[in-house]
Amino acid sequence: MSNIDAAYQGSLDRVRPVLMTATIDALGFIPMTVSITSSTEVQRPLATVVIGGVVTSIFADFARPAGHLQLV
Repeated sequence: MSNIDAAYQGSLDRVRPVLMTATIDALGFIPMTVSITSSTEVQRPLATVVIGGVVTSIFADFARPAGHLQLV
């Protein structure tokens, strides 16, 4: 199996678990983001940052194999 085939197959094998985990993480923080109670001064920015990090990590997980192939 060539490096390109291995990177492609590895990406296909991991896409569903990564997307499911990231989606559940992001959906879990949405109530903290849209909450309008008096105690959300700390929770809202934290939830926003976590959701942004999860979304960014999804793109990084798919860019990493392509970047590795450029180095090899």
